[in-house]
Amino acid sequence: LAAVRRRLVAANARIIKIARAILNVAAEMKATEDFLPRMEALAVLYRQSHVLRHLLITTHISVDDKLAALKAACGNQLGVLEYDVIRQLVERRLGMQLPEIVKAMKSLAAADDPAADLTVFTAVELPGKELSNIARGLEQQLGNQLRESAVVDPSLLGGMKLRLGNTLVDGRVAD
Repeated sequence: LAAVRRRLVAANARIIKIARAILNVAAEMKATEDFLPRMEALAVLYRQSHVLRHLLITTHISVDDKLAALKAACGNQLGVLEYDVIRQLVERRLGMQLPEIVKAMKSLAAADDPAADLTVFTAVELPGKELSNIARGLEQQLGNQLRESAVVDPSLLGGMKLRLGNTLVDGRVAD
Protein backbone atom coordinates (compact mmCIF):
# COMPACT_ATOMS: atom_id res chain seq x y z
CA LEU A 1 0.00 0.00 0.00
CA ALA A 2 2.80 2.42 0.82
CA ALA A 3 4.47 1.71 -2.53
CA VAL A 4 1.24 2.39 -4.39
CA ARG A 5 0.77 5.62 -2.46
CA ARG A 6 4.33 6.72 -3.36
CA ARG A 7 3.66 5.98 -7.04
CA LEU A 8 0.44 8.00 -6.95
CA VAL A 9 2.16 10.94 -5.29
CA ALA A 10 5.00 10.78 -7.83
CA ALA A 11 2.52 10.59 -10.73
CA ASN A 12 0.57 13.56 -9.38
CA ALA A 13 3.79 15.55 -8.93
CA ARG A 14 4.73 14.76 -12.54
CA ILE A 15 1.32 15.92 -13.79
CA ILE A 16 1.64 19.17 -11.83
CA LYS A 17 5.16 19.71 -13.18
CA ILE A 18 3.96 19.17 -16.76
CA ALA A 19 0.94 21.45 -16.21
CA ARG A 20 3.17 24.20 -14.78
CA ALA A 21 5.57 23.92 -17.74
CA ILE A 22 2.70 24.16 -20.23
CA LEU A 23 1.26 27.21 -18.46
CA ASN A 24 4.69 28.85 -18.45
CA VAL A 25 4.98 28.39 -22.21
CA ALA A 26 1.45 29.77 -22.68
CA ALA A 27 2.35 32.78 -20.52
CA GLU A 28 5.53 33.40 -22.53
CA MET A 29 3.43 33.36 -25.69
CA LYS A 30 0.85 35.62 -23.97
CA ALA A 31 -1.81 33.05 -24.80
CA THR A 32 -3.14 32.00 -21.40
CA GLU A 33 -6.55 33.68 -21.71
CA ASP A 34 -7.58 31.76 -24.85
CA PHE A 35 -5.43 28.70 -24.30
CA LEU A 36 -6.91 27.30 -21.10
CA PRO A 37 -10.57 27.31 -22.23
CA ARG A 38 -9.59 25.54 -25.47
CA MET A 39 -7.62 22.94 -23.52
CA GLU A 40 -10.58 22.46 -21.17
CA ALA A 41 -12.85 21.89 -24.18
CA LEU A 42 -10.36 19.38 -25.56
CA ALA A 43 -10.29 17.54 -22.22
CA VAL A 44 -14.10 17.36 -22.23
CA LEU A 45 -14.01 16.01 -25.77
CA TYR A 46 -11.38 13.48 -24.69
CA ARG A 47 -13.63 12.24 -21.88
CA GLN A 48 -16.68 12.02 -24.17
CA SER A 49 -15.08 10.51 -27.26
CA HIS A 50 -13.65 7.02 -27.16
CA VAL A 51 -12.32 7.65 -30.67
CA LEU A 52 -10.22 10.60 -29.50
CA ARG A 53 -9.00 8.65 -26.46
CA HIS A 54 -7.96 5.75 -28.67
CA LEU A 55 -6.32 8.10 -31.19
CA LEU A 56 -4.16 9.75 -28.53
CA ILE A 57 -3.06 6.57 -26.79
CA THR A 58 -2.60 4.07 -29.63
CA THR A 59 0.94 3.26 -30.73
CA HIS A 60 -0.24 1.97 -34.13
CA ILE A 61 -0.67 5.47 -35.60
CA SER A 62 2.22 7.92 -36.04
CA VAL A 63 2.24 11.18 -34.11
CA ASP A 64 1.99 13.17 -37.36
CA ASP A 65 -1.02 11.13 -38.48
CA LYS A 66 -2.66 11.61 -35.09
CA LEU A 67 -2.22 15.38 -35.32
CA ALA A 68 -3.47 15.41 -38.91
CA ALA A 69 -6.63 13.56 -37.81
CA LEU A 70 -7.10 15.94 -34.88
CA LYS A 71 -6.63 18.97 -37.15
CA ALA A 72 -9.13 17.54 -39.62
CA ALA A 73 -11.66 17.11 -36.81
CA CYS A 74 -11.02 20.34 -34.89
CA GLY A 75 -9.71 22.65 -37.60
CA ASN A 76 -9.00 26.15 -36.38
CA GLN A 77 -10.86 25.65 -33.08
CA LEU A 78 -7.47 24.79 -31.61
CA GLY A 79 -4.41 26.97 -31.97
CA VAL A 80 -0.78 26.23 -32.66
CA LEU A 81 0.00 26.00 -28.95
CA GLU A 82 -2.74 23.42 -28.32
CA TYR A 83 -1.49 21.25 -31.19
CA ASP A 84 2.08 21.58 -29.91
CA VAL A 85 0.98 20.50 -26.43
CA ILE A 86 -0.87 17.49 -27.87
CA ARG A 87 2.23 16.60 -29.92
CA GLN A 88 4.43 16.72 -26.83
CA LEU A 89 2.02 14.64 -24.77
CA VAL A 90 1.56 12.03 -27.49
CA GLU A 91 5.31 11.78 -28.18
CA ARG A 92 5.86 11.13 -24.47
CA ARG A 93 2.95 8.68 -24.34
CA LEU A 94 1.05 10.94 -21.98
CA GLY A 95 -2.07 11.36 -24.12
CA MET A 96 -4.08 9.42 -21.56
CA GLN A 97 -3.14 12.01 -18.93
CA LEU A 98 -4.70 14.93 -20.86
CA PRO A 99 -7.73 15.45 -18.54
CA GLU A 100 -5.58 15.32 -15.40
CA ILE A 101 -3.01 17.70 -16.88
CA VAL A 102 -5.73 20.16 -17.93
CA LYS A 103 -7.31 19.91 -14.46
CA ALA A 104 -3.92 20.67 -12.89
CA MET A 105 -3.40 23.60 -15.29
CA LYS A 106 -6.80 25.00 -14.31
CA SER A 107 -5.99 24.68 -10.59
CA LEU A 108 -2.56 26.23 -11.01
CA ALA A 109 -3.96 29.11 -13.07
CA ALA A 110 -6.65 29.74 -10.47
CA ALA A 111 -4.07 29.72 -7.68
CA ASP A 112 -1.93 32.22 -9.61
CA ASP A 113 -4.88 34.53 -10.27
CA PRO A 114 -5.02 37.26 -7.62
CA ALA A 115 -8.67 38.03 -8.42
CA ALA A 116 -11.50 35.99 -6.92
CA ASP A 117 -14.91 35.47 -8.51
CA LEU A 118 -17.88 37.17 -6.86
CA THR A 119 -21.40 36.29 -7.97
CA VAL A 120 -24.31 38.27 -6.55
CA PHE A 121 -27.73 36.61 -6.77
CA THR A 122 -30.76 38.91 -6.42
CA ALA A 123 -34.50 38.77 -7.10
CA VAL A 124 -34.32 41.70 -9.52
CA GLU A 125 -31.58 43.31 -11.58
CA LEU A 126 -29.30 45.52 -9.51
CA PRO A 127 -29.63 49.21 -10.35
CA GLY A 128 -26.74 51.23 -11.81
CA LYS A 129 -23.41 50.65 -10.13
CA GLU A 130 -24.79 48.68 -7.18
CA LEU A 131 -22.92 45.50 -8.17
CA SER A 132 -19.72 47.46 -8.49
CA ASN A 133 -20.29 49.12 -5.09
CA ILE A 134 -20.83 45.71 -3.43
CA ALA A 135 -17.65 44.35 -5.02
CA ARG A 136 -15.52 47.39 -4.04
CA GLY A 137 -16.76 47.19 -0.44
CA LEU A 138 -15.83 43.52 -0.24
CA GLU A 139 -12.46 44.19 -1.89
CA GLN A 140 -11.66 46.75 0.79
CA GLN A 141 -12.63 44.36 3.58
CA LEU A 142 -10.86 41.33 2.10
CA GLY A 143 -7.88 42.99 0.49
CA ASN A 144 -8.46 40.95 -2.70
CA GLN A 145 -9.38 42.01 -6.20
CA LEU A 146 -12.76 40.62 -7.33
CA ARG A 147 -14.33 39.80 -10.69
CA GLU A 148 -18.00 40.44 -10.17
CA SER A 149 -21.07 39.11 -11.95
CA ALA A 150 -24.78 39.32 -11.20
CA VAL A 151 -27.48 36.68 -11.56
CA VAL A 152 -31.19 37.41 -11.33
CA ASP A 153 -32.85 34.53 -9.47
CA PRO A 154 -36.66 34.76 -9.60
CA SER A 155 -36.98 32.23 -6.75
CA LEU A 156 -35.67 34.90 -4.35
CA LEU A 157 -38.28 37.09 -2.72
CA GLY A 158 -35.74 39.59 -1.43
CA GLY A 159 -32.25 40.04 -0.08
CA MET A 160 -29.24 38.62 -1.87
CA LYS A 161 -26.95 35.65 -1.97
CA LEU A 162 -23.20 36.10 -2.52
CA ARG A 163 -20.81 33.46 -3.80
CA LEU A 164 -17.18 34.42 -3.30
CA GLY A 165 -14.99 31.69 -4.74
CA ASN A 166 -16.26 28.56 -2.95
CA THR A 167 -17.92 30.45 -0.09
CA LEU A 168 -21.66 31.12 -0.13
CA VAL A 169 -23.16 33.90 2.00
CA ASP A 170 -26.93 33.58 2.12
CA GLY A 171 -28.87 36.70 3.09
CA ARG A 172 -31.94 35.99 1.02
CA VAL A 173 -35.64 35.55 1.49
CA ALA A 174 -36.86 32.63 -0.63
CA ASP A 175 -40.20 31.01 -1.31
